[in-house]
Amino acid sequence: MGRASRGKAVKRLQRWASEKRFHTNNLIGLLQGASGMPEDKLRELKVYVLQRLVSTVDHLRACKPGIERAQVMRLAVDTFLEAEGSNRNRQRVTCKAGCSHCCHINASATEDEAETIAQAMADGLEVDLALLERQAAYPDDCDFWWKASKVDTRCSFLKDGLCSIYAIRPAACRLHMSIDDPAKCDKDNGRQDHLKFSCLNAEITLSAAMNVSKTGPIPKMVWAAIQRRKG
Repeated sequence: MGRASRGKAVKRLQRWASEKRFHTNNLIGLLQGASGMPEDKLRELKVYVLQRLVSTVDHLRACKPGIERAQVMRLAVDTFLEAEGSNRNRQRVTCKAGCSHCCHINASATEDEAETIAQAMADGLEVDLALLERQAAYPDDCDFWWKASKVDTRCSFLKDGLCSIYAIRPAACRLHMSIDDPAKCDKDNGRQDHLKFSCLNAEITLSAAMNVSKTGPIPKMVWAAIQRRKG
């Protein structure tokens, strides 16, 4: 990279930093949690995150919007998570089939991910459309979702305690992993206060996807995708 190119890249990184284009709470938390690092190491981490974020955004923008881009993002997230297999905290994850506490909170999906789910529905996936439509009208307000009953906030794609779209579930769901007592994830016990497992590169990938595709609550995004298909 020439001097002019490097200078342009640095300015771009600085602009992105000033715009705070870190769209996932976990990524923001990871950077805040690293504030106790030595200053030079913290600087290196921030530069790494920005560089990865910019390059991933460029990569995703080069992909065909919709199902194809969602697949690319999903594969990248899963690859980064698999690479963490030997991580001590990754091995402490307590999530398992049948545990669905996190399937009753306000989770997000990108427009690309919503298109993927809408296609699955068009291909025959059975969904409680009445519940999905009702939830699509809910405010994008975590407090609202916390206070509403589980009957009203149950994910429309949750069937018999299992995710009916597990293979194509949004990255926000893929990255929501607890390394704590599952009971602490139950919103009926108050706000979730469990310890989470976080994968830096996977969070960067999701943040990049949220920079190139509209994002919102899963029901709202999927319902919008369904309406677009109707023309």
